[in-house]
Formats: sequence, C-alpha cells, structure tokens
Amino acid sequence: MGMRIFGDHIAITEPLKEYANEKLGKLSHHFNQIIDIHLTLKIVKDNRKERQEASAEVFLPKKTVYAEAVEDDMYAAIDTLYSKLDPQVKKHKDKMKSRNKPIL
Repeated sequence: MGMRIFGDHIAITEPLKEYANEKLGKLSHHFNQIIDIHLTLKIVKDNRKERQEASAEVFLPKKTVYAEAVEDDMYAAIDTLYSKLDPQVKKHKDKMKSRNKPIL
C-alpha cells in the first residue's frame, strides 16, 4: 500500500506525516488489497476562522473510496477522516467476499 500526502496552504511536517501514515495505515488491517491512498491536507478560511480539512481517495480493486473531514485541528480532521473511510472499506471488502462465495 502506498500513500501520497499533499499539502495545500500547509507545510507537511514529519509528525503530521507519521500520524497520517499510522492512522490511515490501519485501513490495511481490514482490507489488505488497498492499492494507493492520496491524502490532501489543507487550510480553509471561513468567516475569518481557519479550518483544517483532510480529504482522501482510497484506491481499491474495482473501486475508489472518497471522504473528507473539516475540523479545528488537523489531527482531529485525520481522525474523523479515518472514521469515515473505515466503514466504506469494510463494506467493499464484504461485497468482494460475498461475490466470490460459491453457490451451493
């Protein structure tokens, strides 16, 4: 599984990179056929307030899963993003398993 991290109006620090790799790397515990993950971290200014946004595309066999999260803290945004991606990856895994079952 490869992971690419892009920053938009934000510098990707080493601790932030390690945290994202650790958190989103847990997706491979549920489904080991993840091809690639593209993570984009950005700062969005809304009404004079800065919000942290994390969005990710997870490339799976025959499917691409997308989610985004906006929080006040980038680490919280990554946590929320993981909690949105995890059920989608599990659902895709279950669909793949049910399609490959032999008919009795």
